[in-house]
Amino acid sequence: MPSTPAPAAGSSGQRPPNDAALDALKQRVQQAIDDVSYPARRDTLIDSAREHDAPADVVDALRTLPDESFGSFNEVSASIAAHA
Repeated sequence: MPSTPAPAAGSSGQRPPNDAALDALKQRVQQAIDDVSYPARRDTLIDSAREHDAPADVVDALRTLPDESFGSFNEVSASIAAHA
């Protein structure tokens, strides 16, 4: 009797845990810097997160960002993903 091949990795439609953890981190970052006016520099984002008593992983993620101006949270989010 021929065996049925196993489904390909990732074919279940679920994301790997790393993506889920990164998405959760980006959501926490967004909550911590929700009141920031853009464009905003990295230090402004860090200050906002600290003012909102953000967890250490949120502040650490913001510290990894390049020292530049971000035009929107989407830019912040993409940079976090690129540096994760």
